Amino acid sequence: MTDAERASLVAWGWTAALDAALAELRAREPHLVPGRVRAQGRGEHRVITAGGERAARVRRRLEREADTARELPAAGDWVALSPAEGAVWVVERVLPRSTTIVRRAAGSDALPQVVVANVDALWIATALGADVRPGRLERFVRLARAGGAVPLIVATKADRGLSGGAAIAAACPDVETVIVSALDGSGVDALRARVPLGRTVALVGPSGVGKSTLVNALVSEARQRTRAVRGSDGKGRHETTRRELFRVDGGGVIIDTPGLREVGLWSDAGAERAADAVTALAERCRFSDCSHRTEPGCALRAAVAEGALAADRVERFLQQELERDAARVGGEARRRGRAGARALRAVLARKRG
Repeated sequence: MTDAERASLVAWGWTAALDAALAELRAREPHLVPGRVRAQGRGEHRVITAGGERAARVRRRLEREADTARELPAAGDWVALSPAEGAVWVVERVLPRSTTIVRRAAGSDALPQVVVANVDALWIATALGADVRPGRLERFVRLARAGGAVPLIVATKADRGLSGGAAIAAACPDVETVIVSALDGSGVDALRARVPLGRTVALVGPSGVGKSTLVNALVSEARQRTRAVRGSDGKGRHETTRRELFRVDGGGVIIDTPGLREVGLWSDAGAERAADAVTALAERCRFSDCSHRTEPGCALRAAVAEGALAADRVERFLQQELERDAARVGGEARRRGRAGARALRAVLARKRG
């Protein structure tokens, strides 16, 4: 890869660690070309390479070897491709991820879904003047921390007034909140400064909170279509239909995402729990397997009794822990099933000679 080619990829977040990973693959397959998944599609992705944007599909072998969809390319992934003249390129490998934001797939207790990959920060959008849902904010924060990204709450639509700002800040007091308006531009420059060259952030949240409008303001170009919320009930209407990367004006990369109706938590066996104030308190309980219901020496119940912690926040925390445990058990069962299926295929292949 020439210096010019590397520089073009650095603008999209290429790092020295990725250089090393690609070099190891090229030792066996020298034809491979690096690229970043800019837009994730069902059968075909759009991938940024040093030579421009390409259409690419995933090699069937890679799909067969994957235990779950988590191991397949997602928006933000760096991949190694086989080029093709005037045709769709082929994704051969997913390069090592620095971070992975994973949720439980909608309607499932045992399937992980990668929301975005290789992001430094997860920006959680919520609109001022709307009903604040603390539980949803907490879930996004836990997704960010569990995946290795720094959470930031972005309170949008400040042009409508600042009502709701206190409730947003109170929902996650250990997470920084910034207030912006994409319409009048207040706070946009300060937010843009948080995405310097080489940095990638993802913008998540429900429909109708102004994510795509904010992306357009940050990239100084109307790249994403937007629609007003429904006047009858104030609820958002889906306009963004896929996760897509954009270059921030004079800086790094932002990933716009469709509105998420469900923010299910996912936990792999051995994964560290998301670090927040409630989790830190729970670790001070007398018993390591404290259910936080009736056991003596429960730090959470003591904090509630002292007024240092809201009871509803503890209840949401317990519900989220149950979800993570259920996802972990379901995921382990699924992995065992896939391992057994692979072993059976290997035995049948040997018998066939």
